[in-house]
Amino acid sequence: MKKHLIAACILASLSSGVLRAQQADLLLKAPSYSALSSQAKDGTMYVIGEIQQVQGHNALSSGEWIKRENGSLLWRYTISAPGAQGLDLYFDKLVLPEAAAMVLRAPDNRFVAGPYFASDVSGDAFATGAVPGENAVLEVWFPEGDIQTFEAQISGSGYLYRGLNQLLEKDAGDLGASEPCEVNANCSEGSSWGDQKRSVVKIKVRDGSLIGLCSGALVNNTAQDCKNYLLTAQHCGAGATTSNLNQWVFYFNFEAPGCSTPGSATALDDQTITGCVRRAASGTVSEVELSDFMLVELNKSIPAAYNVYYAGWTRAGTSSASGVGIHHPAGDLKKISTYTSALSNSSWTGTPGTHWRVSWAATTNGHGVTEGGSSGSPLFDNSGRITGDLSGGSSDCAAPTQGDLYGKFAYSWESAGSSSDRRLRPWLDPAAQNPSTLNGRNACTTASAAPVANFTADQTLVALNGIVYLTQLCTNSPTSYSWSISPPVGWLYTFGNATSPYPGVRLVTLGCYTVTLTATNSAGSDTETKTEYICAGIASSEEAELAGVQVFPNPASDLLHVQLSEPGAAEYRLMNIQGKVVQSGMLINGRISVTQLAAGTYYLHIKTGKMQQTLPVVVAH
Repeated sequence: MKKHLIAACILASLSSGVLRAQQADLLLKAPSYSALSSQAKDGTMYVIGEIQQVQGHNALSSGEWIKRENGSLLWRYTISAPGAQGLDLYFDKLVLPEAAAMVLRAPDNRFVAGPYFASDVSGDAFATGAVPGENAVLEVWFPEGDIQTFEAQISGSGYLYRGLNQLLEKDAGDLGASEPCEVNANCSEGSSWGDQKRSVVKIKVRDGSLIGLCSGALVNNTAQDCKNYLLTAQHCGAGATTSNLNQWVFYFNFEAPGCSTPGSATALDDQTITGCVRRAASGTVSEVELSDFMLVELNKSIPAAYNVYYAGWTRAGTSSASGVGIHHPAGDLKKISTYTSALSNSSWTGTPGTHWRVSWAATTNGHGVTEGGSSGSPLFDNSGRITGDLSGGSSDCAAPTQGDLYGKFAYSWESAGSSSDRRLRPWLDPAAQNPSTLNGRNACTTASAAPVANFTADQTLVALNGIVYLTQLCTNSPTSYSWSISPPVGWLYTFGNATSPYPGVRLVTLGCYTVTLTATNSAGSDTETKTEYICAGIASSEEAELAGVQVFPNPASDLLHVQLSEPGAAEYRLMNIQGKVVQSGMLINGRISVTQLAAGTYYLHIKTGKMQQTLPVVVAH
């Protein structure tokens, strides 16, 4: 069906008041296999989940459409996966209008992947980051009500079954997922490696139906033009198709701000890019014995705010007496492992001279090793240049001095094959200089003009404890953002923070709040203020209100009676003043027991098949 006909059908259903019942649009089953290696450092990808396919799911056939009072539209699609640790979503085709924003979130809004915009989508295929838990909600917001160019063909969802116990907003691993001997990259061990750290990324890989984790690094080339080439291991997605590669997710600067591990991600995982193209690899199937390299090029430009570094390299093939490996073990925060004894020549199997063998040393803050998820990460020599990428090995916290093997950059240069898709040289030496070494460089970002600050919110009036998603709309490529909300009390950041380009703000006190954004780049700054821009009220304007709800007694000591204007099934949630759900379920006989709740003020959210409302209740024992 043509897109304009789809839009017409959607608008017609909204005008007639027809909304689909919001049951799970996609139900996933537990994978048929669960036996996974604990480390996955055997030259195979560190698998964390399985993609389950679906056909015919799009904005016309699935989900529900919601029309807001201000004329904006929202499309909502839900996924349920009993037993899963986390979920993500895959598209065969995604077209977002310029003003639209898309998120994948947990039902309670505690974790959010996104927002994603038209500029984040390259080509047809796309994949989101992941959110934790058994249920997730996809929402696409159209602030101007324009859906004429919108297209979303959902092809499947990832059932993630390990490595996600404390999953972050856009993270496929978790804080503290790695072994306890690992060293955060911003400990003292990383003080001399500030540039190199900025080149290293985490990768959520799709290879067929499998989802895995790897690491990689941006690399410089002799044209010094900041081409977005990234080096990883060939066994990371050895069988990935062109469509699969368009769904790889790259996480930049996912690291602890200091030596200690923070209690939550805040904005640590906000910097992502989706999609790449394979340029060269050591084989068309997993061929770890041939230096195990893969060079990909990202599908889109890297925002200036990511402050990346394109690492230098050496193809000299000479051993280094010391250096570091920087990586994301088990998808965790960026770690650093140190070696102080010379690299030795080695091989994965019988092909000689393809790999470096490294033995890690104890340092001030631990004894860094490598783990599943570290595959593809760079090994730096004592001059700060990449000399190899990780294939695997035997090191772990129980045996930290056991050797790990890195495919030699020198071998990958032109020894893995005769064609350009089997060599690094044609891509990293477009100037045909054939140097033995190349130093790294900072990103090619010189601002010609100061930003023009602007922003919007997905909604400006929410129920008490509702969340407003703020989105920067600045021009001229800002490198930093600073949000200010006044009064300074009555609200809190639910994801991101005051320096995020797209923070989420929970309003916990009734009233209106003034929002200010200052955007900065090397050419200057600009500030935009919107007075009393976002407000919290008793009932949400997001969706049609549920008329005639009566709650009594209020205050209540044991039973809360809820009377609806029309009979039917209803769900309820009770939230405390911080917005945490403390009790939920189906409304049975119009009664909710509150005997187990502490005395205080709560917010009762009632939802039927079409409408919903939030209102305050008091528990007084």
